[in-house]
Amino acid sequence: AEKDAWYNKFKAQYKKGLTFQAGDKFKMRFRIRGQFRLTVDDPDGGLTSTNFSVARLRLKWDGYAFKPWFLYTVQVNVPDDLDLRDMYFTAAYDNRIMPRVGQWKVPFGRQELTSSSALQFVNRSIVNDEFGLGRDRGVALMGGLGPQYNFSYSGGVFNGDGRNGSSDD
Repeated sequence: AEKDAWYNKFKAQYKKGLTFQAGDKFKMRFRIRGQFRLTVDDPDGGLTSTNFSVARLRLKWDGYAFKPWFLYTVQVNVPDDLDLRDMYFTAAYDNRIMPRVGQWKVPFGRQELTSSSALQFVNRSIVNDEFGLGRDRGVALMGGLGPQYNFSYSGGVFNGDGRNGSSDD
């Protein structure tokens, strides 16, 4: 009976984030990502001024619950008083067809879908500001096709109110 106890199946490790796992029923990974900015203005013959700001500070939890194919993601932005950015559930039972429900980035433009940590520049382009759809609540069907799922598709129906129903992102 001691071998089958829940604490013998519990595992904690650091692997691309702090990960907690309890057998094949639950897994949670926690990550933090920040973007900080310090500017120093030192004019000739004038007073030197400094400014520090937090452009991004994201807390993210992801993993699975109940079954290894029932995935979840929750992401909040700390500088905006714990503003909910993403919260969605994906049924990834088959990688060819995966339904998703919740709030996340609308699958429209590649630059919008790319994480800010993977961009070549600090911010997205001004074109993305005009044409990017941002985050919204909805349902979608996505998946990958081909021998190694190298062709992906995604389509969905979204609320249209924007992130958290605020019409702005």
